[in-house]
Amino acid sequence: MIKNIIIIVLIYICGSLIYANRANVDVILDDLVSKKEAVKKGAVYLKDKIEYNMSDDLLNLDSKSSEEFTYSEGLMTGNVEEETFTEEK
Repeated sequence: MIKNIIIIVLIYICGSLIYANRANVDVILDDLVSKKEAVKKGAVYLKDKIEYNMSDDLLNLDSKSSEEFTYSEGLMTGNVEEETFTEEK
């Protein structure tokens, strides 16, 4: 209960200090606008990267060499040999 009262008093004090001078509000609004632009640029960049990485050329498995699939083919057939540090005889 007392924590809630302290929080309300602090919010009131901060709000009254911010709105006491119009320049403070302008600084906050300018900062919000710049952050909004940065988020938009980041979203566009992320969208472009996802579209590039999900393109058909990169997902086409036929265009890759057979050497890249040797380990996975070995897993499918069960022919993978594991190496250990201690030699078991």
